[in-house]
Amino acid sequence: MTNEHKTRHTASRDKMRDKHPEHAMLTVVEVEGLLGITRRLFYKMEAEGTFPNRINLAHRTVLYRLKDIQEWIEARSSEARAAADAPLFDVGGAN
Repeated sequence: MTNEHKTRHTASRDKMRDKHPEHAMLTVVEVEGLLGITRRLFYKMEAEGTFPNRINLAHRTVLYRLKDIQEWIEARSSEARAAADAPLFDVGGAN
């Protein structure tokens, strides 16, 4: 695939995302950039089953639903907020 073809393909995909955000798909590289993580951590989370499922389009084409990634981020943020709000020690006087 030439650089010109890649540029046209990317522009076409971006246009699709703008028109139909509920169907937006991300590549591995885009997910890594969105989350600011390394490929090693990305694949580790995927292997552990703690990351949204991939969509295998072809032999070497893997995509992720943007909606799934956003929901995953929100769930992790909610868990972090709940953990931050939980008391570190039981100070209720229960002996």
